[in-house]
Amino acid sequence: MSEKFISIKNNLVEVKVKGDYLDVSEKEVLKFHPWLKNLLDEIKSKGWNYQLTKISGEALISINLKEIIFNMNYYPPRIDEFEEEGKYSIEFSLKESEAPKILKILKINSFKVNISTPNCWHAVSADPFTRKITYVCDVLHNFVFNCKKRPKKLSEAKEVYEVVKWLLEKGYQFGENYVEEDFAKLVKLFEKPYSFSLKLELIVRDMDKVPGWDSILNGLVKFFNRRGILIKFPKEYRGILSKKPLP
Repeated sequence: MSEKFISIKNNLVEVKVKGDYLDVSEKEVLKFHPWLKNLLDEIKSKGWNYQLTKISGEALISINLKEIIFNMNYYPPRIDEFEEEGKYSIEFSLKESEAPKILKILKINSFKVNISTPNCWHAVSADPFTRKITYVCDVLHNFVFNCKKRPKKLSEAKEVYEVVKWLLEKGYQFGENYVEEDFAKLVKLFEKPYSFSLKLELIVRDMDKVPGWDSILNGLVKFFNRRGILIKFPKEYRGILSKKPLP
């Protein structure tokens, strides 16, 4: 969070802040992004619910100076950046248990849309700015942390599949490999597609051009996804660090 002091009166200071979890109403978000209304209306028309989360932006807030605790931090020089001197920063925390009062929203930069179905709370999350699907509820898993409502039957689990399919038809793509893998499980259940195993032997031709494993796997996902094929990687692939695949 960064701040700029605006004015001080009766121990109250107005501060301009940037935050990633602003408590903002849907109405306020639509003031800055009216194009979102069509998407939200379409979600409601399908009998689904939604919630705007992880709202990032700038706001003008009011803080009581008597409730502020200032902390000074020192960061030693970074050897990897060849820094000769360290850096200091001053941060503050609030004694108040309640969040500071928001006086005015100045800007909304980004947010996520969580979509829930009648039988699955928080079924899917999507980023309407990047048009990425960032989360798909793994309905086949026996336990989901803090899940208020989850499918108990396959017919209910299909609701999650329908939400993702709808987003894909609207041009959305998967944000991460694991998100696509969770959807691949649903595809296997409800579409019963033909599947096959493919073993590749990769030969290093130019070591200087060899990227990390994550880059190679992401490239394979994009290559096959453009051709209508979903990839499910073996579990041991998930622990590979971002290192070049060299001996």
